Order: sequence, then structure tokens, then C-alpha cells
Amino acid sequence: MSKINEQYYLFQFVESLNEDAFITGKRIEDTVYENPQSACIAGRQMLEAIIEHVFNLENIDQYGMSLFDKINYLDRKGYFTQEAKQSMDTIRVIGNKAAHEPKFDDVEKAIKVFKEIYKIARWYAEVYSFNLEIPEYRNPSPPSSNDQNPDEIIEEVMERLRKQKGEAFRGEGVTGNETSITPERKSENKQEDSITPVIPYELPANQSYLLKELRRLQESSQEAVDSPEDFSELKDYMHVDRQIQIDLEKILSTEQKTGGPSLVLLSGSVGDGKSHLLSYLNNREDNLLKGYRIYNDATESFDPQKSAVETLTEELDSFSDQRIDSADDRVIIAINLGILNNFLEADHGEKSFNKLKEFINNSHVFEANIQEKYSEGPFHIMSFSDYQPFELTEEGPRSSFFELVFEKVFNTSEKNPFYAAYLKDKHKGINVSIHDNYQFMMNKTVQHHVIDLLINTIVQHKLVISARSLFNFIADIVIPEGYSTMEDLLSVDSEKLNHTTPELLFNRKERSYILDAMNDLDPIHYRSKKTDDVLIALNTLDDWESIISELIEDKTPYKWFEDYIEMKKELGEVTNATEQSIFKALIRTAYLTSEDLNEQVRPESFDKYMKYLYAFHRYDKKLIQDFYTKVPEAMFYWMGSPKKDYIYIDNRGTFKIAQHLKLNPSLAHLEQLQRNSNGAVIRNFHTTLTVAYTSTDQEYKAELNVDYHLYKLILAVLDGYRPNKKDEEDAIQLIEFVEKALKFGSYKKELLVHIPSEHKLYRLEKNVFGSVVFERDEHL
Repeated sequence: MSKINEQYYLFQFVESLNEDAFITGKRIEDTVYENPQSACIAGRQMLEAIIEHVFNLENIDQYGMSLFDKINYLDRKGYFTQEAKQSMDTIRVIGNKAAHEPKFDDVEKAIKVFKEIYKIARWYAEVYSFNLEIPEYRNPSPPSSNDQNPDEIIEEVMERLRKQKGEAFRGEGVTGNETSITPERKSENKQEDSITPVIPYELPANQSYLLKELRRLQESSQEAVDSPEDFSELKDYMHVDRQIQIDLEKILSTEQKTGGPSLVLLSGSVGDGKSHLLSYLNNREDNLLKGYRIYNDATESFDPQKSAVETLTEELDSFSDQRIDSADDRVIIAINLGILNNFLEADHGEKSFNKLKEFINNSHVFEANIQEKYSEGPFHIMSFSDYQPFELTEEGPRSSFFELVFEKVFNTSEKNPFYAAYLKDKHKGINVSIHDNYQFMMNKTVQHHVIDLLINTIVQHKLVISARSLFNFIADIVIPEGYSTMEDLLSVDSEKLNHTTPELLFNRKERSYILDAMNDLDPIHYRSKKTDDVLIALNTLDDWESIISELIEDKTPYKWFEDYIEMKKELGEVTNATEQSIFKALIRTAYLTSEDLNEQVRPESFDKYMKYLYAFHRYDKKLIQDFYTKVPEAMFYWMGSPKKDYIYIDNRGTFKIAQHLKLNPSLAHLEQLQRNSNGAVIRNFHTTLTVAYTSTDQEYKAELNVDYHLYKLILAVLDGYRPNKKDEEDAIQLIEFVEKALKFGSYKKELLVHIPSEHKLYRLEKNVFGSVVFERDEHL
């Protein structure tokens, strides 16, 4: 039975549109595995058949034009999608290579051609036919044979690919001090034997140990579910001591030395680590929990007939006003702030909890004040929201928590299950995108820059990054989408550059809320002289190798660009789409690996804002004064001013009314911040800057909370930007501050009337006798 009758050819959808293209497409699919050279040459021929037909359909004279000339012409006229243009360059260069190398036998390249020509065929059918049903992409099917099962053919091909890639993998080595492993030395290699306890299972030849281990970090994994009773080996390995754990252990240690009732409230939000912390203590420090009952999830009720608040009322019965003096109950409750507030507001019938309510009020847990822990009598409360995952230092923000987590995943210790899995894959000869990404993330510079980006998302986008979401993020930037077994090499690794960590980090915003924020921080959004020079060089120079090698020194990411270096050498000219794609990937990769480019591209405003944040907590009056002057100055720019120290109250219409205004800085709240900070490293803080001003007589006071978004708007206003209506809607806090601050002015005693069209300014004021004086002001 022929293949066409037994199984549908992928390119059969173009048969009615272009029979020559379909016949050539059949040849590609028939020869991908058995004769990659023929398949790659056929890919170029199918491209030529499609382009020639487009010229005929559009009645364009193509006499004397090369394939590149035709592609370039149609590109300038706007015919192609971005994706189709890049695919054409790929097919041309691989087709040329196959035609000129007699021993060409690269199955991976043939599969890549098959996938790229599908993209072009899809574009072709979508544009030039209205009734064709275009199938979803699938990998090429093996040819039918009476002698061999198709699955056996696939396995042969996969084994061939594994050998090709494995030889290169074993020859490269990895970051660290591991020794090279070869199949012949497996039983003798001590390193391979030492990792067996860490990876105590065996996988089939077509599956990756590294993929299996990294998937355990994903939020969809069972490992992501925490309970005090469940503390797996992975959770134990991944555990990192944090300040809130240390503070809780101190409280519990003190309580173990005393008698009587004890209530410890761990407050916060969903997924912030309350359950993991209780799980850790229950399994590793159970002596501290002696005598305590643990109520892990106060958002749920044990009885479907009762609400969470009713259940909580029962759990806290010993701490009611009626029983607390005689009770000796000890309870630890993990509770979200919303449920805690609902409990305090609820009617508890015959029971009352006034002592507990007073304690909660005194703790200020519902207020903006930083109060990470608070104790009073038998009551203790700790708020996860007041423990930041990063610290402020004089050199800039850093996160010991993020650093330790990254170290857990990417260190080269034999106790690291992820690295052990990486080595086992290496021993099997498996080397695909996920391994390149893992090796890339072993680079300390890359880790440092990724952590900087995470801190930026917390400050700029107000993200809450729990341990659970951090683990998931790490998996997301190492594991390409659609990656499950080695067979996925056929579809994923054929587009290797699109599945590298820099692309997964900045160009996959749909995968998680963290990656959505990362998309806004993509370095290609920020212009600098360095990035401009790179773009110009890619557009004007033929020697892409020197351009790329200057920016990318790490050999792992450098490999990602080798095909494009070869493409430029082979073709000379490539489409603008390919140049843009290389530019974006190059800048993203260099941003993570190069200190120099990172320094030039990263937004200066963020670094400055973090310096101010540190200065406010350290009571550095020089920097505080610098920031305090910006707010009134921006306010005057925002509202407009006819002359120095005068601000418009109303700047609409023909006449503009202004008043004299002077804002006096108030620093009392900053003195409190300084008292709360200990040492040169600040661990407990809010990510907003609060400024306060009083009227001249200090009768009135106005405060403004400036977050990073508002700070950038203030800088833009000072740079001459005129705010629009959307800016006013987004900066509602600033508008309210301006309205309050305007009341500090002299409008009750003096006003200026400005007539811009006549360039005239008049003063309206009361004299010492109480009479109103209206006169021309010459100081315009």
C-alpha cells in the first residue's frame, strides 16, 4: 500500500494550488530519515516552486532574478510574514550546504527544513487560497516498509541523532570540575556511581533525567503541594533558611521555656511559604513544635456545614476572653490576612475575643507600617508580607534567598539532583536545548543578572514571588515548551535559538505572571549606543562571526548563533527578518552574559531609585534632600508656573490663576525608618518612598508615596514631558497630593492673574488696611 493512501502527506494541502510544490514536498517527507541530503535540496526546490508561482499569480516579470532577488522583491512589497521570511533564509542556507557537501548526512537539518518549509507552505495557502484546510504541523512520518516497523525506523534515527549530539556533548565538557564520561568507562567512573543515590531510578533511552528532575519544580508538580506532614527529599534539598524562619524559631524556642497558652499567627497571602515553613519545622525541628497544634489552612473548614470563620472560632476557643486566663492550649495557625480580618469583624455569639483583637490592632498588621513580628503576652504574629525576598545594600539590591535557590539548582555538587540528572543525560549522549539552557544558567554572571531582573519585577510591577513561583520560574526558563521526550528534539531543537533561556526569559510572557513582567524588561526595549552599533554592524557587515564573538564569550550561547554565522557566510545576504531575529537574540543573550552591555542597557532610573530607597532607610540626608527637591519641582512643571515660586491653581481658559507656594520638607517618618533598620544591610522595608511636606506655618501636612512607576513619571515631567489624561488617571496619588499641597499656598492673601496671549501678569492682594489691590506685576 502506498504511503499517500495509507497516511496523509503533510504537504498534500498545497496539491490543488501547486502540484509541483506538492510533489517536491512528498520527496522531502519520504527522504528526511533515509537521505537527509536529498530532503534538504528538495526543500530549496519546493521554496523555488512556491516563489515562482507567486510571481506568476501576481503577474510580475522575474526574468534574470535569483531566488534571493525574488524573495527580496516580494519582501519589499510587503508580501511575507516575519516568520515566513526567516524560514526562507534557513531553507536557502541548508539547501546550499546540502548541495555542495558530498557527505552531507544531517538528519536534524533535514527535519528543520521540513518544519520551515511547512511554515512557508502555510503562508502560501493562507494568502492564495480561500478554501484549503491546512493541517497542524507534525513531524515527518517514516516511510512504509514491509521489512521494518516505522517505530524501529524512528528509534534508529533517534539513536543516530543521539550519537551525533552525544559525541559533541562529551567532547565539550561543562562548567565545573567533572571528568569526561564515556560509555566504555561507565562502570569504572566514580562520579557516575556517586550520583546513583541522588537519582535512584532508571529511564528509557529516549527520556531525559534532567527534564524529569526540573519538572518537579513546576507548580503543576505534586512536589509543589505543601503540608506539614509532607516533606520530600527534594523539598529538604531545596530548603533555604530565611529570616522569617529564624524569627519564628526564636519565638518557639522562648515559648518552650514557658508555660501557659500560646498562639502563633503566621499571616500572609496564598503561596508565600507558610505551609512549607511549617512542613520544614515539623520534619526538621519538631522539638520546637512540642505541645503545639498546627492549623495549616485557616481559609478552609473541616465541616462543610460551617464557614471558615466558624471553624476558626472553634479552633481559637481557648484564646477567647472567657477561657484564656485558665487555658494552656498552644496553637500555630497559618492564616491569610483576609480571613483574619473577617474573623475579627465577625459576631462570635457568646464568645468574645477582645484581648486578641487588641493585640492584632497593636501589631499594625493591617497597616503600611513595617512590623515583621510582634509579640504581646501569649500572642505572637508574623507577617510574611513584611519580609522582602531581597535586601538593600549600599552597592544596590541583592537577594541572598534567590542566590541560594539558584545555587541549589545549578551547583556542580554530586548531591545536587539536577546536576546529577544532567550528568546522567550526558553519559547517555543526550544533548538538546534543555541541557544547553541548564549549562547556560550555571554561569554565575547569568544568575546574577536574572536575579537583578527578578528584583526589578518586584519593585516595578509589585510582584509577590513566593518560593513556589520562583521554582516554577526556574523550570520555565530552562525547559522549552512542548518538551517531553527525546523525540521532541525533532520539533524543538530544529528551532534551537527560539528555545534558549534568553528567549524563554523575555519572549514567553504567556507562560507565567513573572515572565509577563520580564517581557517589559526585555533589553531590546532600551536603546543605547552599544545596541545601535550592533544593529548597524549586522546590517552593514558580512563578518557576523566577529560581531557575535565580541559580545558572546561563553561557548554555550555562542553555539546558538553558529548556524546564523554560517548562513551569513553561505548566502552573503539575508532578509531583514533574519537580521532582526539575530539582533534580538544577541542583545538578550549578551545582556545576561556581558557585564558591559548589561551596564549600558539597564535603565539608569531603576538603579537611582534603589539608591534613594536605601538612603531613606539609612537616613542619608544628602540623597534624601536630592529626592525631596524633585517632587515640588515636578509639581510646578505639571501644573505650570508663570514665575519662580508661583504655581497655577487654574491654568484653563484665557486667564490663568496662580499663587505663591512653598513646601517645607518633613522628615519625622524617616527618623522612624532609620530606627527600624539595623546595620548596613536593610532586610525589612517597603518598596515605596514616602515624602512629606508641611505649610510654612506647619499647620498642614501632605504626604506622597512614590513607587517606581510614579518616580519614572516624575523624571519624565522634569525632562519636559507633558502628562496626558491617562497619566493623570494612573498617577491619582500625585493628583491628590497636588490638590492637598495647593492649600498650603497664599491664595487667601495673594493671587496672580496671567494673560498669556497679552504677555501680562497682574497681582491681586490685600494690603495692610484690608483693601484689595489689583496692579500690574512687571516680573513676568
